[in-house]
Amino acid sequence: MLKARELSGLEFEDFAKQHSLQNLWQSPMMAAMQKDCGKTTVYVGVFDENYPEELIGASLFIYEPAHFGMRMVRSPRGPLMRQCDEETMTSVLEAFVSYLKTKNVLYWRADPYIPYQHHDLQGNPEGSVEKTIIDVFSKAGFHHDGFTIGLDPTQEPRWMHVVNVSKEEPLNLLDQFSRKARRNIKAAQEMSVQIHELDESTLDIVDRILEETSRRKGFVWRDHDYHRRLYRTFAMDGAMKFLCASIDLKPYRSRLEADRSEALSMLRETEEHLLEMPSKKMLNRRAALEDKIRALDKRIDHARELADKDDDHQIMLAAGLFFTYGDEVLCLMSGESEGAEEFFGLYALHWHMMRYSLEHQKSRYNFYGISGDFTPDAQDAGVFSYKKGFGGEVIELPGVFERPIARGRYAAYRLLKKVRQIV
Repeated sequence: MLKARELSGLEFEDFAKQHSLQNLWQSPMMAAMQKDCGKTTVYVGVFDENYPEELIGASLFIYEPAHFGMRMVRSPRGPLMRQCDEETMTSVLEAFVSYLKTKNVLYWRADPYIPYQHHDLQGNPEGSVEKTIIDVFSKAGFHHDGFTIGLDPTQEPRWMHVVNVSKEEPLNLLDQFSRKARRNIKAAQEMSVQIHELDESTLDIVDRILEETSRRKGFVWRDHDYHRRLYRTFAMDGAMKFLCASIDLKPYRSRLEADRSEALSMLRETEEHLLEMPSKKMLNRRAALEDKIRALDKRIDHARELADKDDDHQIMLAAGLFFTYGDEVLCLMSGESEGAEEFFGLYALHWHMMRYSLEHQKSRYNFYGISGDFTPDAQDAGVFSYKKGFGGEVIELPGVFERPIARGRYAAYRLLKKVRQIV
């Protein structure tokens, strides 16, 4: 018979680190951040009463106030289970429920980090559906919130865009990208775009860029305090990186002006050839050089404007927040400075962290939340189009399950909720 007991942080972390679905939401660091926000947290493990030291399942539970003086409990991206067969999962869930019945809990919400269906980048299903998880949670008395599409800022996304990087070499990985992505990464390298890791004193760079991007792209931006809580909780423990991409405009402008001088010299030579012996080849060459000079003039003027605008030659191009915990690198958020798109800072940022994934033997690079709407009118159509340039696949998670613990009061709570929605 399986039973549940509370665990120390060390016991929980030891179990979680061995788990194939280890994730940051089920970690002591997440517990610390929730406590910092005033929430109550507890680690609970499930074991066979004949082998009390051998955990079969575990979860970080986060308690929040609910109706009737009771509490609701969340296990974000959990629970974690040693085996995912139907019998084990059902027994583990039942043990957790038995534990929660002793804790004045109204209901339990869980959104397991278990793939439900794989899709290609056009949204077409690949492989079979992992229906077992739906059956198991239903059998254990959970209500399923449904196979939702869209991005809800109040909960973690159900759809993720993932690039598998296990055992890849940088050049092999680069070959999997679209031609546009490869070209833009190369252009950023040629312009000497630099990547910097930020500390807490420079997080205002992230604040500014993400706030700008949220206004342009229409996504929900968290406040400055949120970034600092993330930094203190995760970055200081080595589980997160705050990065920015920048360019020094002085050497950049020098290179542009050198290219312009070279093009002007070639144009003069071409015009001399045309005076001596006109030909279609020389006419085409002159036109191409004139186009190149005009383009260089435009880029030089823009670089001058950027330097004058910021009163600085070091321009911040893009910024991102990256979890580096467990077996994946996960981009929580990223954005690009308005008017700096020509430097491809965001491409440089993601390529830098993909190479980090390879160097640290991570199995996947997770662009994280997408809407799951693959039509041209999707709310994230533009952002997803950019992400698709890096290849990969889409992983659909099963979503959120809710389990009544105090059934009578839960029924009253659901009725009250429905009435309020109608009113």
